[in-house]
Amino acid sequence: MTALGPTKRLLLPMAQASARARVAHVSIVHKARDIRIFHKECRTLAAAGYEVHLLVPSPSERLSDGVHFHAIPSLDGITFFWRALRHLPAIYRDARRLDASIYHLHDPHLIPVGLLLKRAGATVVYDAHEDSPRQAISIYAGRPLHGWLHAFIWSLLERLARRRLDAFVAATPTIGRNFPAAKSVLVRNFPLPEEFSSVLENGHVPYDERPNHAIYVGGITVARGIREMVDMLDLVPDDLGARLTLLGEFPRDRPELEGEVRRRPGWARVSYLGYQPRETVVGELARSRVGLVVLRPLRNYVEALPIKLWEYMAAGIPVIASAFPLWRRIISEAGCGLLVDPTDRRSIADAVAYLLRHPDEAEVMGRRGREAFQSRYNWRAEGTRLVGLYERLGAQFPAR
Repeated sequence: MTALGPTKRLLLPMAQASARARVAHVSIVHKARDIRIFHKECRTLAAAGYEVHLLVPSPSERLSDGVHFHAIPSLDGITFFWRALRHLPAIYRDARRLDASIYHLHDPHLIPVGLLLKRAGATVVYDAHEDSPRQAISIYAGRPLHGWLHAFIWSLLERLARRRLDAFVAATPTIGRNFPAAKSVLVRNFPLPEEFSSVLENGHVPYDERPNHAIYVGGITVARGIREMVDMLDLVPDDLGARLTLLGEFPRDRPELEGEVRRRPGWARVSYLGYQPRETVVGELARSRVGLVVLRPLRNYVEALPIKLWEYMAAGIPVIASAFPLWRRIISEAGCGLLVDPTDRRSIADAVAYLLRHPDEAEVMGRRGREAFQSRYNWRAEGTRLVGLYERLGAQFPAR
């Protein structure tokens, strides 16, 4: 892989020259304090001694945990590439002004920016959070032409990236197979151990004292099972008093979905909290009895490693998950939950009722999941691999 050679002086003066390597992470579609980008990757690199800059839409602060924030235009969700084109020249100029040793891009929309940065002599990393072509087809399952057009654009851009960019970070082994093995590193989206330790040790609610609440954390879409999760509440026996705590956002490009879901009878048993900061998410997990991850069997999901699965395990609550082969192996090996048909609300309801009626068994499952998280499924090894990649790229701060 190519290391960045001597670069020109900064186009804009920085406050103070530093001997540390300067790196810049860029995203046009993720939130400023995204879990993977800010909380894990940027903070890990800052702790390792890098001068870390994060270019994202609408940051609420200038500096946090050693990470310098810079505002760029926003683009919600995966959308047509031409809608992003008008923002890319400005993003490129903002990125170049930082004169970073490494640019780390987190969206397929930004691959053209990466190609221009590479042409200017920079070292560029592309971080594939998802299999973007497959994700586009899944998201637009009801509009296949829309989905295939998105998939074609992302496939074309990733093909160019494979030929020109310096390194690739993949969130799952399946995604990693889309990129050159010699230039790729697997950095899975496992939770941070310290994020859960403080709550579970200091603010922990004993399992047998918790209300009969299931919980779902993440994007709220049809493909991720929102209809089935709400509908199954009507099928859980009334004497259990089951409720669903819902943390996340409905898609902005489908405003009708939230209205449709709210009209379903099961919504009366839903506590909808919307998007919440990490402290609130962890606190709600520590007060719940069951975690739901019932994604539909779409191409982009059957081999995914959704962060919510690991967060439920980290919080020590049993998991109810789609019976995909990969998830079956993980959950069976850990003994941490039940598997269901995600398209069958009765299957989900029966699993929820079983765990609520057998709290001792459910608590043991949750304890096993937490043990598996502590021993195998946490961020420590992933962060080490990320820092190792940067070291191999030979990031050097330019002489000032």
